[in-house]
Amino acid sequence: LGGNLLQQFNFDEGVKEAMNLLPPPNNRPPDSQDGYYGALFLLQTEGHPGMEVTPLQFYNYPAYMIDRIEVFPYKMIKGSDETVHQGMVVAHLKISPKKPSGKPLRPGLEIYKPEGYCLVKEFYVPPYHTEAAYNDTTPDVRGATIYWQPVLETDHTGRVTTSFYTADKLTDYVIVVEGISEDGILGYGLKTFKVSQPRRRKAFAGEVEPVL
Repeated sequence: LGGNLLQQFNFDEGVKEAMNLLPPPNNRPPDSQDGYYGALFLLQTEGHPGMEVTPLQFYNYPAYMIDRIEVFPYKMIKGSDETVHQGMVVAHLKISPKKPSGKPLRPGLEIYKPEGYCLVKEFYVPPYHTEAAYNDTTPDVRGATIYWQPVLETDHTGRVTTSFYTADKLTDYVIVVEGISEDGILGYGLKTFKVSQPRRRKAFAGEVEPVL
């Protein structure tokens, strides 16, 4: 096993998967190759004696550093510690290996990387639920994100209510609501409102109808 085919495996996870394409060195499973009558695993550099390694070390060796792998099935041989091995696996190493920048794929395979979920973020909200904070004259100069609520669960009618305090800046605010139904249908809605009265903080409480 060598050439381009060997390089199509995961460069960082070793060659264990690649070994499935080769004939087994004996009748023992991969996780039972240690000890007597397990295969002898060698890392071979051109012009140097082969270095004996454990099966685990061999399987975890990066594929991009190996030029080719040879299997000699059912060959009886003694190791350096006089252990009798059945079968031999030799990985011929590259002289100057270079890790590829990309990860090629085998024919018929495609990498899919879902974005997953967004971790809960925290945005500062002044504690306006206290009288002292509500009457404080310090300007509220919060930036672009005024309020973010990652978890809102609707009732049986599909409605939910939430509220938040705006900042003191006189400007237009845009509310973006995103969600998903029990059937997996995505919903998205927008609502815009304007703050025109300074220093009088009013909590917004309204509904945004999502587009399904």
